[in-house]
Amino acid sequence: LCGGVCFVDYRISEMMPGTLGMVFKSVFLLLAFFLISVTIYSFALTARYENTIGATLKNALLLTVDKLPYTILNDSAEQFGAVVLSWWNTGILMLTIPVWILAGTGILAFINSCILRRVFRVFDEKAEGGDEERTDMEE
Repeated sequence: LCGGVCFVDYRISEMMPGTLGMVFKSVFLLLAFFLISVTIYSFALTARYENTIGATLKNALLLTVDKLPYTILNDSAEQFGAVVLSWWNTGILMLTIPVWILAGTGILAFINSCILRRVFRVFDEKAEGGDEERTDMEE
């Protein structure tokens, strides 16, 4: 629903003349970037941790902002970079179509998981360190 609203607003802003249209298009593209990022983090958080839906969305939004370099790498370089590289010219497109059909989604998922493991490493180290401190206190 949010993506649809963002898309419709972007299309409406394309009809606006001058600088105002450009400003609104930039705002809606930025919102779409954050929406995609929150969605990616939400699925990863749901798969890795047990939490409520609201807390998962809140944590995904916080991760999107807190880990902005990883977010940009994950969204821009991986997702859009692969598509732009494939569409660079017709010859490359013809070579990459079989790769996309056979393994494209799996390759992108693998790259995505490598990036997200680095993001979640901080939380895993804190959880391991917290358990060790508790066992020391109990002894």
